[in-house]
Amino acid sequence: KILASSAIKNNIGAKSLYSLVIPQTVTTLGDNTNLYSLFNGCYYVCEVYNLSSVELTNVNKFAYHTSNESSSLIYYNNLLFVKYNDDTYELIKYLYYSDDVYLPGKINGSNYKMGVNAFTDYTIFGHFKNLYFEGTLEDWCNFEFTTNSNPMMRATHFFMYNNGVAYEVTSVTIPESITIIGPSQFASFEYLTSITLHSKVTTIYSGSFNNSRIEEVYIPASVTKITRGAFSSTTRIYCEAESKPEGWANGWCGSNENLVVW
Repeated sequence: KILASSAIKNNIGAKSLYSLVIPQTVTTLGDNTNLYSLFNGCYYVCEVYNLSSVELTNVNKFAYHTSNESSSLIYYNNLLFVKYNDDTYELIKYLYYSDDVYLPGKINGSNYKMGVNAFTDYTIFGHFKNLYFEGTLEDWCNFEFTTNSNPMMRATHFFMYNNGVAYEVTSVTIPESITIIGPSQFASFEYLTSITLHSKVTTIYSGSFNNSRIEEVYIPASVTKITRGAFSSTTRIYCEAESKPEGWANGWCGSNENLVVW
């Protein structure tokens, strides 16, 4: 009834494993070591099917349970995703500890939700150094982060790719398709020094640019809503508006209003 970790990792076929159908007699994936070791050795995206009666060891305690709503698990780059029956995806756990984390922009061509507990272990074991994001800036802006779910809160450097070559992101121009900058979207981007907002941005939520090194930013008149603590207190902010709009909360700019220019 238990599919032990060694069942896959010690099998030379794991190197070319793309999918795994769990027999109905299996009720537990992994053993009392680590679920990561179940997939260790898989070189490609591995999808696990038939989960209706399966328990995941060392994952359930982080507030995830398989249910009739989930159809499969997907393992990719030490990341564990769940695919739900409505064809949506969620990253539920990073299963390893390394200085470098490689995060896809999409999974199987689809956007996915960032699970609130995906990187919680790093609050215990420390931060990783580098997050390599394999998607576009638009993909990143489409993440809807909840409290502490942004992996950059546990990383130092953020990298993206240009023609296959990784580069560290120190400046960001918000894509024109993005009109709402969500909570903590660029929070804790320690080496982000420049941000450009286009004239279609309407809303900036709490923590969007908090704990960054942005020196200055220009906020266009299109922005009608900013919630508390959206910017760091060290950022000089130039506003197209002549005075604080009604939809901007008190404390929207942090604690230093002397750096705001109307």
